[in-house]
Amino acid sequence: MKKTVLDDNASIYQKREEESEKQKWERMDKKQRAGYFLDYYLLKIIVGILLSILIIFLIWSVVRPKPETVLGIAIVDEQLAEQPKENFLEELRLLCTTDKREEILLDDTVYLRDGGLDKLQIYLYNQQLDVIIADQTVFQKLAGYGYFQDLQDFLDQREISDYQDRFVYAAGPEEENLQETGQSEKEDQKDTAAYGLDISGSERFKEMEQYLENPVLGIAANARNRANIEKLMRCLLP
Repeated sequence: MKKTVLDDNASIYQKREEESEKQKWERMDKKQRAGYFLDYYLLKIIVGILLSILIIFLIWSVVRPKPETVLGIAIVDEQLAEQPKENFLEELRLLCTTDKREEILLDDTVYLRDGGLDKLQIYLYNQQLDVIIADQTVFQKLAGYGYFQDLQDFLDQREISDYQDRFVYAAGPEEENLQETGQSEKEDQKDTAAYGLDISGSERFKEMEQYLENPVLGIAANARNRANIEKLMRCLLP
């Protein structure tokens, strides 16, 4: 077999230099450039845009100002009629909020048979509640847990005069010093605090309620939004 000798300058021995992206782009016509862009860059650009949007959204979710609850209301063992409830909420927003970062909390999904007591405790611990509305029997129990404050301490003299006919008295939490006293002394101190307001005669509440027979409004022991509580009371009991 004859040995073939190639010249040192043969093309197979020549070092091939890869074209740069710029060189490729310059030798293409418009149609080729469009196809090249779609094949190699469009998907990358779309993925990059989507990732940027996701990152911006996650950052905004962390750093954006959280809505401030300016009035928190929990209604126990009741599901309010939907449209009257929305109308009432809108009225409260007009009365109590000043910008979009403020909100009204109205929770009518607090059912004692389904862990509602735990839910109330979490709300109270986080200072998210200003008012609790419950049937009078349940209200008496909640007052005994220390959930409410005495209306005669919360209201001013004019408000006491306006609402005292609606006061609902209940036994509050037992004081520590009563643990060492007799039953008769405990009994003497029961039913002496006005922890609630009877709102059974409120036409505004009657529009919404479906199940509560004797609704009572109590002000949460650690309520923070006094001015808006007063607006709520005037709204329900004009």
